[in-house]
Amino acid sequence: MFAPLARECTSSIEAWWAREAELPEPEQKPASWLSALSDGDKVAWWEGDTVFLRLGAASRSVAHYATRIFFLHQVLSNPTAYGAPAGGFSNVVVVALPELAKKLRYRRSWHHGLLAAVVHPAVPQFRLRDVADAVGAPAADRASMRVYVSAGVENLARGRRVPCFRRAVLPGQLDARFFVPDGDGPGAASAAAYAEPTFDTAVGATPWADVARFRLQLAGSVGAAAPPPLRRTLLYVTRAGQPRSFDAASEAAFGDALAAAAAAAGFAYTRVAMAAASFREQVDVASAAGVMVGVHGAQLAASIFLPPGAVLVEVFPYRFAHRLYRGGCGAGLKYLSLALEAGTEWPALAAHGGDAAACVATDAACRDHYRSDDRPLGWGGGDAAVLRERLAMAFGHVVARTGTA
Repeated sequence: MFAPLARECTSSIEAWWAREAELPEPEQKPASWLSALSDGDKVAWWEGDTVFLRLGAASRSVAHYATRIFFLHQVLSNPTAYGAPAGGFSNVVVVALPELAKKLRYRRSWHHGLLAAVVHPAVPQFRLRDVADAVGAPAADRASMRVYVSAGVENLARGRRVPCFRRAVLPGQLDARFFVPDGDGPGAASAAAYAEPTFDTAVGATPWADVARFRLQLAGSVGAAAPPPLRRTLLYVTRAGQPRSFDAASEAAFGDALAAAAAAAGFAYTRVAMAAASFREQVDVASAAGVMVGVHGAQLAASIFLPPGAVLVEVFPYRFAHRLYRGGCGAGLKYLSLALEAGTEWPALAAHGGDAAACVATDAACRDHYRSDDRPLGWGGGDAAVLRERLAMAFGHVVARTGTA
């Protein structure tokens, strides 16, 4: 009777290892297998409590990488919820594909900067010698958590010994969000814990303590004394020249509309192509903004650097929507969106009864079509009217929080 259930559970667990933990071809071994290795002195132990994070191909994307690295942040910020002592974890071990390991080592990159912020004040170590020496070192000999980055598990062992963890947490990736509210974690049963933040949630108070901690860590990792205050600046993060961007005429019209609205409201206006900016440049420009505007895409991941109480205005292609940034990433931001009024219909829309929402929900090719990755976006008069309305709300929100001066 229980055999089918046992087989199904085993299959589900293996699927989780492969999908969430990004462990290829996982195997389940009996305890006797490990005992035999240990008795033969063929195990190199990582002592203490370890967070083991593997970064696969999906983490090449800035946004997908962020959903994984912020799960690491969630674990490190709440150690007792994940079985570690109140003092925190002994080790963080990050194993990445070779190309990702290079990005993690490159100090100007988004990948390096975000990891450095999440583990601050610990400093990631990349030399293979440091990683190898850490295996077997007593956790009690360490004054603080250590962070190691490797291009492969095979590099973690000494010689032919198998690296094993005394106790380890393997975080997966957060589901279409970057931050987790207090109470939303292992064992959470309250539906309220999963609710999206309200626009007026104070980031320094429950339930968003993890966000406040990240902002402090981010400031420390880039050498700032404290997170910056909210300012009256409108930032346009453009995708010009990249997939899912406006055509040349529409890009100019959209930029002009933003600049004019900012001037009328007494806001400074800045336009930045995030794809060409270093991590530190992205932090500096976003943390100085009160309002960020951009078309849906990875460049909006920089909204996590906005000050608490800032506003994110997300522009969606015709008939497309996505929930990654909805609610302001759970980062205490006010969130507004704008859906472009014109675009090209999916050729097979009639097969779905002309219902674009149903088409997008059930047909991957339809969803990719409306995502507009390969077609330039247009900007119309109706869009401009909605933008003015959204910006008025955004400016009012920032002004109310920065005083009348």
